[in-house]
Amino acid sequence: PGNEATTSVPSVAEAQRQVTASHQQFEFAKTSYRKGYISQAEFEASDFDYQRAKKRLEMANAADEPGTLQKLQLAIDTLDAREDLALAKRRLKYATHIAAQGYPDQAAVEAHRQLVIDAETRLAELTRLDPPVPAPPVPAARP
Repeated sequence: PGNEATTSVPSVAEAQRQVTASHQQFEFAKTSYRKGYISQAEFEASDFDYQRAKKRLEMANAADEPGTLQKLQLAIDTLDAREDLALAKRRLKYATHIAAQGYPDQAAVEAHRQLVIDAETRLAELTRLDPPVPAPPVPAARP
């Protein structure tokens, strides 16, 4: 998953193929995770891919609605930020575990801690960018 904003809109057919493929992969990952064949990280990555594919399909269906496209792109960027944050937290946890085992790499722990802070900041900025709901129009005053 890329961290950069993507403004291209897929065709409806291509987006539907992606949703179908990612849904099948997600269902397989769900079963595999329940059976202990894959890690939670792999399961979460499959879930993020499926959510992202659904948003891209919504974008394809709203190709002629710039406001909707902007909201959907923000939703995709937010999904990417959530995925980055989850990955950064897993890496920090692992680095902390390694450091606790006596390996003197406190610098790596601090670097991963900073990555978590950066990911949290990016996610907070994106969620703050959520466009406000416009107020209803005020009726004209009658003389």
